[in-house]
Amino acid sequence: MGRKKTPGLIKREGIWHIDKQVRGRRIRKSCGTGSLREAETYLVHRLEEIRQAEIFGVRPTRMFRTAATKFVQENGHKRSLRCDIGNLRNLMPWIGELELNRVNMGTLQPGSLSSGHRCLLFPQLFQNLVGNSARHCLARLLRDIGI
Repeated sequence: MGRKKTPGLIKREGIWHIDKQVRGRRIRKSCGTGSLREAETYLVHRLEEIRQAEIFGVRPTRMFRTAATKFVQENGHKRSLRCDIGNLRNLMPWIGELELNRVNMGTLQPGSLSSGHRCLLFPQLFQNLVGNSARHCLARLLRDIGI
């Protein structure tokens, strides 16, 4: 007699998937593994993330690049999307790898941006690279994602 699998795990085409209702929210996601043990570990991890968010208000850290990608995908109907994409592309070398909770309008001030060992110190260079429209695009993005 084999051991029972954890409720909420389904094996499709050799890969385990989560399909579970938790606190009124449905989780449907691939575990990306064919191992039941790894899938169960991943499920426990996801359940703990949800519990931490619900009980303690702890949210997972997300990177600016991920939020910008989501913004572009969800706003495909905008006429100005091409402009927004260009502005976001200009910002990526400096703030693309920052956590969202560290991105604010102060992050875009001259002298505060750094990428690797380069540091942006000259206001004119800052204006040429980023420009006002990129700052406005960032402000809209931060407002849209609730920061």
